[in-house]
Formats: sequence, C-alpha cells, structure tokens
Amino acid sequence: MEQEFNLSEFFKTVFSMNDKLDKLIQQTHRSPEKENKSDEEKPLTVDETYPLLRISRSTLYRYCSEGKIKFHKGDKLIYFFRRDIDDFLHGRSEENPLRFPIKK
Repeated sequence: MEQEFNLSEFFKTVFSMNDKLDKLIQQTHRSPEKENKSDEEKPLTVDETYPLLRISRSTLYRYCSEGKIKFHKGDKLIYFFRRDIDDFLHGRSEENPLRFPIKK
C-alpha cells in the first residue's frame, strides 16, 4: 500500500515547525532580568527622579547627602527605586545607610 504525498500537508507541517522554532529562539534570547522587572523595580536616575518629587536637582542631591531619601550608588551615578520614592513622599523614609556627601 503506497501512501500519497500531500504537498499541502507537508508545507503546513514545515511552517508549524518553523513557528515553534521561532518561539523557542525568542524565549531563549530574552533577558530574564528585563522580562521580570516591573516599573517599580527599574532604577531611576536623578534626572528621572527630581521631577517626580517636584523639587530641583540640587534639592534632591541635598536630600541624599542628608540621608532624607534612600538611594543606591553604582558606576559613579546614584539611582532610586520607585518604592523608595513612594516611602519618602509618604513619610516612611528611613535614614539612608549609605549616607555620605554626594559629588555632583
């Protein structure tokens, strides 16, 4: 008994396998760090933070130096997280353990 070759079914199978391979490639090339970070977990720069607080850039630096707002330091820049900004705005900010003068 000889089976008929169905060209249409062959191409459907090939395209289906190609789609599955594309999805697998995309999944393996995604950075889990980027994928799992919500907006609250992404660090904000000084330029992104001071407008949120409706203060000047120099006031933000002063608050950091005085330990009034929590910040993180990396690569000679300081960063803020949204949760820390929210805590500061709601009066729940703790003294920053990294308190030291900030060089502008």
